[in-house]
Amino acid sequence: MKKYTKILSCALIFVLLSITLSSCFKKGDGDPFISLVSRKTRVVGNWKISTFTSTFSYTNQKHETTYDGITKKTVYTVTDSIIVVPTPTPHDSTITYTKTKTYTGSIITDFDKNGDYYYREEFKDDTTGLAVVIEVNGYWYFTGANTQNGIKNKEQLAIQATNYVVNPNIGISYTTIHSGEQTLDVYEIYELKNKEIILKVDKTETINFIKYTTSISYTLVPR
Repeated sequence: MKKYTKILSCALIFVLLSITLSSCFKKGDGDPFISLVSRKTRVVGNWKISTFTSTFSYTNQKHETTYDGITKKTVYTVTDSIIVVPTPTPHDSTITYTKTKTYTGSIITDFDKNGDYYYREEFKDDTTGLAVVIEVNGYWYFTGANTQNGIKNKEQLAIQATNYVVNPNIGISYTTIHSGEQTLDVYEIYELKNKEIILKVDKTETINFIKYTTSISYTLVPR
C-alpha cells in the first residue's frame, strides 16, 4: 500500500510541476527554450522602447516609422498614375510623392503586477522645435489559447487603454483627453526575456473593399 501511495505522490508532484513550468517553456519564436522565471514576472517592470518600426499601407498610400531610441523618422508616400499625352500616343505614367520628417524623443511603458498599464511618449519636431506628449493609462493581460489560430496560452499580450491624453506644444497650451470605451490592442510576444521583450503586429484587413496592411515591431529594454 505504501508503495502505491508513493507512486501516486510522485505522479501528483510531476503533474503539479508540469503545470507550474508550462508557462516557463518557449512560446514565442525568439523566446529562450526554457526560463525559470514566469512569463508574468518577465513582463512586469519599467521599460523603454529601444527600437520601433511601423508600416501602415492602404490603396496608394504608405506610412512608415522607424525609431532607434532617440530619433524617430516618419516617411509618408503616395503613388499615383497619370495619363500623359505626348506625340504620338498617350500613356500612363507613375508619380510618387514623399514627405519625410524627423523627431527627437523617448518612449516608456510600464507593466504593473496588478495589471495596470502606463505608456508615455514625448517627441520634438526637429524642424519646428514643437513637442507633443502622449500618455496612455489602461490594463494589460495575456490572452488565452486559440487552437483554431494556433495561438498558445500567454503567447499574446493584450492592452486595453482607458485614458488617452495628447498635449501638444504648438504655442497655445491645450490638452485632448479621451476616456470611455476601452480600446483593445493585441500583440504577438515574439520574444520574452528578463532583459528584452519584442512585441509584434502583422495583420491585413479589408474595410469597405479597401485593404489595410499593418506591420509593427517594438523592442523593450529595462530603464
